[in-house]
Amino acid sequence: MDYDLNIKIGKMLHKLRGNKNLTQIFRDTGVSDRHLSLLERGIGNPTLDTLKKLADYYGVKVIDLFEVKPIEYKIQIGKEKLIGERTSNFQPVPLLRDACSLGTGYEINEKDLDGAVLIHTKWLRRNGEYQAIWVKGDSMSPLFEDGEIVAVDTKLRNPVSLKGKFVACHIGNYEVMVKRFWDQKDKYYFEALNKKWERENGPIIVPKKDNLILGKVIWAWKKFD
Repeated sequence: MDYDLNIKIGKMLHKLRGNKNLTQIFRDTGVSDRHLSLLERGIGNPTLDTLKKLADYYGVKVIDLFEVKPIEYKIQIGKEKLIGERTSNFQPVPLLRDACSLGTGYEINEKDLDGAVLIHTKWLRRNGEYQAIWVKGDSMSPLFEDGEIVAVDTKLRNPVSLKGKFVACHIGNYEVMVKRFWDQKDKYYFEALNKKWERENGPIIVPKKDNLILGKVIWAWKKFD
């Protein structure tokens, strides 16, 4: 996480703590008083797990700790008035530092954040929990391309409701990839849209196992030539 973002988070944590005792917060959250003191000064690299604990304790959302101010998307047409979306139509979503793969999977740290991206609220469920992830590779071309960002709802993990949907998933300990999901009796099939890639690398078909699906892909930030 970059220095400026750490400073913003630190200021927000200090503001939320107010007159609360550091030792009491440690007892209630497990975040040590020394660690919290450092975070409030913008020192150290807070993990997503730590931020979730503190956000829950203070009664706010994790993204509120980023103190991200949505920008106003406007268009200037000659001397006409500015037009565009209201800032309230966008919500910041945490962006992971590491990229996932459109191929067979990259190892990522799901707790290491690299800021936030703005997503239109029409794509977000009221009770969803979201992470934004960079994607690498060409196995899902032309729908998802190398260098784009996707948003994943990590609460949508039930295989029954995800047949034919695009998901973030993993077949190893940490390797994460984006694929179309199919349930095949006793196995899961993670399909690549790029059939040339799938012919060369083979289809990804694995025995059924809990927690292979990390969430449903609900949004993508697309590139345009």
